[in-house]
Amino acid sequence: FFLIILGAYLAGNIYIFVRLMQLVSGLALGWKIAVSILFWALASLLMISMFLRDIPLPTAIAKAMFNLGSIWMVFTLYMVLTLIVFDCARIFIPTMRWGFLYALGLTAALLIYGYYNYRHPNIEQIDITLDKPFIGKEIRIAAISDVHLGNGTDKRALQRYIDMINAQNPDLILISGDLIDNSITPVRQQRMEEELRELKAPMGIYMAAGNHEYISKIGEVEKFLNETPITL
Repeated sequence: FFLIILGAYLAGNIYIFVRLMQLVSGLALGWKIAVSILFWALASLLMISMFLRDIPLPTAIAKAMFNLGSIWMVFTLYMVLTLIVFDCARIFIPTMRWGFLYALGLTAALLIYGYYNYRHPNIEQIDITLDKPFIGKEIRIAAISDVHLGNGTDKRALQRYIDMINAQNPDLILISGDLIDNSITPVRQQRMEEELRELKAPMGIYMAAGNHEYISKIGEVEKFLNETPITL
């Protein structure tokens, strides 16, 4: 599965690179080499950060590698999709010469929109009526998913999320996977257990492991969660 994903990622980057080289074909050789080096450096950052994810690198370096690599991964996905659309459109509109730039602009807009939503999560209230008996008239549950703590979602962002959760005054908190991102190392380095200990729910805090907990080594994740009020 990993090899399939890696192959698709590589193929997508080759496609973008070929089209990019066509765009800059009029530049001097030195500029083409510089563009090529920069392109493949960015394309390789995600894999490098994955291989080094358990090594305690300086926080600034680890975050820069992870964030740039993650941005490039999403960029690759949307750039390939939009580029295919514009390349197909050129079959019917031969005069469309700047499809690469149109795709680049649209992809940049999508990334900015997505990043804004990532940093400003919505709180949705869903009312559910049960026909099963339980103590009291109402239970307020806070359901959270895909926080991805680590180099992407850091200590400051986590504190903001904790404040948002506690502001709902939940009776019960349910975390449905991917609380941790790709490694427990940056979570430990930033001592994020301090924020997680601030979660408050009288009926408990329960979590189901997601695939990223296993990527992060489930045994290490369990040890970390034992230092928090979260029950796995």
